[in-house]
Amino acid sequence: MLILIPLFMLAACTEAMVETVDNTANYRIGREAIGVVDVNGTRELTVQSLADVAVYDLLNVTHHVTIISSNGLTWRDLNYEAALLRRNGNSIDYITGDGVIFNNIAGLIADAPEVSITQVYDYAKYFLGNNERVMIILIDGWGWEMFQYFRHLQPFVSGKNPQPALAAYPPITPVGLATIITGQLPNVHGINSRNDRMINDGVTDIFALASDFGRRVVYVQGHTNPIGTSIMPIFSLAVEGRYRTDDVVFANAKRNLDADFLFIHFHGIDDNAHAYGPYAVEVGEKMAQLDGYINYLADNWGVGNVIIVADHGLHRVYDNPGRLGDHFKVSHEDMIVPFVQFRVE
Repeated sequence: MLILIPLFMLAACTEAMVETVDNTANYRIGREAIGVVDVNGTRELTVQSLADVAVYDLLNVTHHVTIISSNGLTWRDLNYEAALLRRNGNSIDYITGDGVIFNNIAGLIADAPEVSITQVYDYAKYFLGNNERVMIILIDGWGWEMFQYFRHLQPFVSGKNPQPALAAYPPITPVGLATIITGQLPNVHGINSRNDRMINDGVTDIFALASDFGRRVVYVQGHTNPIGTSIMPIFSLAVEGRYRTDDVVFANAKRNLDADFLFIHFHGIDDNAHAYGPYAVEVGEKMAQLDGYINYLADNWGVGNVIIVADHGLHRVYDNPGRLGDHFKVSHEDMIVPFVQFRVE
């Protein structure tokens, strides 16, 4: 069972208690609650306590607990039975059974996927080092839950053995993209928010890596580049009334199928999920369209390797009619994404 617990600010209280409350709204700022997401849905636990809270009492864990700190660092605790949560002012600390303290954590994930989006970089480096071609397709906002819901509309990708993978925190595009192209977490690459644009000095991105191997590198983006990269992307501008951004991304990708290293960033699923909600018909239609685009690109890639991944997923929003989907917290919908890797001949 996969259970995720986003941790936000806890108000100072003197009485120790845990109560279950309704979770029907969108929370972008800190609040006095710990959200729990499991197979039965979403609930929030309000912890009103100055005393330590045993992690084991909050989670049904089989193998391990993954700790996600507010700066994006992740760490896996196999000795979770003795772990505690402790209030520290307006933040929460995680204390392992061995007494190691992780300050100001953002959340906990029970039995998180073994695969992480950081592994895209590792796969690419391995293939490039073996003189093999690589095509990476980033599908913005393509969460694992959304993929499963619309799996029947994605027959090509579904047939390539997709696996759930852990995204980076916070689950937003600049952070996810930086994590994918560097193979590092936010505490290393330095992109921690939408305001951050430049990767830390000394951290090599995947485009520089491919260039160092002497490959022809092409990076196809939408209308803008979310973060600074070592090469300039090919931008794909929508044409009002004729072509949406993903249509132009696809056209630019088709023109560059002779590249040795091709990175393609589709945006439409994220756009539709924000506007209509992550499980809306419009999202399913976009997934079906992209499945066809990806099928074409893979079939015409020639001999080489294909990696398909997402930067984050989205959850439903109930209190903002103009924005029915969002992503910013440690939740199953936001933090677990598909990861696909296969070879074409």
